[in-house]
Amino acid sequence: MKQLGTVKEVLFHQSVWQRVVAAIDMCRQFIHLWVAKVSIFQKKQTIFLFFLSFIRNFACKSIEIKIMTDFKTLAQMRRSHRKFTTQEIDADDVRLILRAALMSPTSKSQRAWQFVVVDDKTDLEKLSDAKEMGGQFIKGAPLAIVVLGDPVQNDCWVEDGSIAAISMQYQAEDLGLGSCWVQMRGRGLSDGTSADTVIRGILDIPENLSVLCVLAFGHKADERQPQNEDKLKWENVHLGKF
Repeated sequence: MKQLGTVKEVLFHQSVWQRVVAAIDMCRQFIHLWVAKVSIFQKKQTIFLFFLSFIRNFACKSIEIKIMTDFKTLAQMRRSHRKFTTQEIDADDVRLILRAALMSPTSKSQRAWQFVVVDDKTDLEKLSDAKEMGGQFIKGAPLAIVVLGDPVQNDCWVEDGSIAAISMQYQAEDLGLGSCWVQMRGRGLSDGTSADTVIRGILDIPENLSVLCVLAFGHKADERQPQNEDKLKWENVHLGKF
């Protein structure tokens, strides 16, 4: 009877937190639909959305479930983060990130990409020096995922790898984690050594595979504002003809 009472109590608290999450989602939709239209509220809107996201993440943790943000909000909230805390990423979260990649669409359903998960501090530091500029922050991340493809086997390896990479980044954002794409294809060191060659040596990657990018993941140590609706370049969209 005591165990049954405990279960009921847990379910009650889960139900409460689920209602909290639902209420927050409705509130965020209201903000996007109405408040965002009034420019004077733009700054307050951003602060309030950040606060709501914090409470929502706490609620999801409390009931030990991951409830996906509506994609409209997720797309707006995802920004590149290059500063991370020292906190490790939960193994279940890493699995969810990889799951997103493995579920991503590919040309002819080949699913020919390969991924190397790196959490060794020494290897992360080496990866940060794989190209001359732009990758140094990798050494400050608790986790990196290297996206690979076989150019001979798959002529769409870049496209397939890119879709998998952004899928992982969206999943990371949904989990409250930060991420950043580090371009490696076509990059290298000042002496002419390609990043591909450097990374292949660090991670024992087979010769037939090429490196598209390295994704750095971690708990956010910096704050980024959501995408500003007013700054979207709708002029780059052409209807019917260019």
